Amino acid sequence: MKWQSMKLQSLTAMAVLGSLGLLTPAKADDRQERLARLRAAKIDSRKLQEFVVHYRSVNRDALQAEGLLGCLAPEPGGPMIRREHRSVHGERLLLEAKDLLFALLFGDAQSSVHFERTERELLTLVVPRAKANALEFLQASPPEPGKTPPTKPTTPAPRTSSSKSNTAKPLTK
Repeated sequence: MKWQSMKLQSLTAMAVLGSLGLLTPAKADDRQERLARLRAAKIDSRKLQEFVVHYRSVNRDALQAEGLLGCLAPEPGGPMIRREHRSVHGERLLLEAKDLLFALLFGDAQSSVHFERTERELLTLVVPRAKANALEFLQASPPEPGKTPPTKPTTPAPRTSSSKSNTAKPLTK
């Protein structure tokens, strides 16, 4: 009964986010696949530590030497590295890293993620606009139970010639 209630909350949150245009059907499918991978992986502090120890010293040269990243991949600071620049194994490693980041930020018992969390903090990421879609999997996360989902920002009324406001214009994509 408890599982059905939690599943209903998750589906309700996704429906609300979908109605706000924040969670497309493709994103919802990706999220369900990610949650299924997390449940299968049963991530905990030990698995996190193993991942960190194994990949701590990995850099671009090592990824290329192992065949995970192609030699034609853009240099750091340039265009975003795309799927065609990674091997199948490189793509799997990226997916594993994304799953782990998602687990760290949003994982809970429902997704078989077991971390002893002692406090919560606000995380702000500053990413160039051209590369922001690399973190798209983190956007529109379902709200915590009992929390109100985010709403779409409202667009201010168009300025008229008599309007002399010093307010900044909202950023648009």
